[in-house]
Amino acid sequence: MLENKIREWFAGRREDIINDLIRLVKIESISKPEDKIYPFGQKCRDVLDEYSKMAEEMGLFAKNFNYACVGVVIDRADTDNIADTVGIWTHADVVPVGDGWTYPPFEGIYENGLVIGRGAQDNKCAVVAGLYILKCIRDMEIPLKEKYVWFAGCSEECGMQDIDVYLENYSAPKLSLIADCGFPVCIGEKKIEPRDADTPVVKCLTDCFNRITGNNAKPYVIGGSTYACKLPNAYPYGIILGGKEKIKEYMPDGHGDYHQPDEAVDIDKLLEAMVIYVMSIIELDRKVFCNE
Repeated sequence: MLENKIREWFAGRREDIINDLIRLVKIESISKPEDKIYPFGQKCRDVLDEYSKMAEEMGLFAKNFNYACVGVVIDRADTDNIADTVGIWTHADVVPVGDGWTYPPFEGIYENGLVIGRGAQDNKCAVVAGLYILKCIRDMEIPLKEKYVWFAGCSEECGMQDIDVYLENYSAPKLSLIADCGFPVCIGEKKIEPRDADTPVVKCLTDCFNRITGNNAKPYVIGGSTYACKLPNAYPYGIILGGKEKIKEYMPDGHGDYHQPDEAVDIDKLLEAMVIYVMSIIELDRKVFCNE
C-alpha cells in the first residue's frame, strides 16, 4: 500500500529530519524590515541560504526570489513559470524570543520526542518537512501532472511584507496551500470571508485527511491571518496535526506552544503530517487536476 510505504520512508529518515530542523532553529531569523540589509536583515538571509543549501544537499533545486522567499522544486525547470505551479507556503522567520524560557531558544534541543526552540513549531518544522516531502515524491518516483514549489518566506510574523516583495516581481502560483495552520482545510480567516466548503480543492484535501486519520473533520475558520490573505486562490492546510498532548504533558502551563517560551514540535506528529501531505498532493494532482 502506497501510504504505508510513504510512512516507512519518513520513519527511516527521522533522525535526519530532526537534525535538519535543529539546523534551522539555530538561526535567529527574526524579521527586521527596517534593517539596512535588504529586505529583512542578515539572519533572514542566512536562514534562506541554509534552506537552499539543505535542498541542494538532497538533490533538489532552490530558487531565491530576492530574499523575500526561496522556492524548492524537484526539477530545476519547475520554477520557469510559477504561474503554472501549485505553491506550498511556509515561513522561516520567527517571533522575538520573549521572557520565561527554560531551554535556550536558539539551540534546538531534542528531548522526549520534541524539538524545542523558537520557530520549531511555527513554522520551521513545515520548512524542513517540505524538503523531505519533495524528496519522498522524487525518490519513490510518484508521477505528478502538476509542478509543486515549496516556498519559505521570511517576514510572515511581521506584516507578511515578504509576499508583497515577491508579488511585486513575480507571479503567484495558480493554487497555493499554506502549511502554517492545522488540518484539514481553513476556509476563512480574519481578512477572508468563509468560502464554499464543497469546492473541489477543499473537498479533495478534507476527504484525504479524513481517510488517512479516520476522522470526520470539517473545514474550519480561524480568527488570525496567514499568507492566504495575500495570495490568490490560497488555502491553509496543515501542517500541525491534531492536539498537542505530548507538549502539554511535558511543558508547564504557558510553555511549549507557538509564540510561547520553550516552543516545541512533536516529531511523531510531524512525520504523520508529512505522510498526509504527500498523499494529499497525490490526490489533489489526480482528482482535481487530472479529474480522475
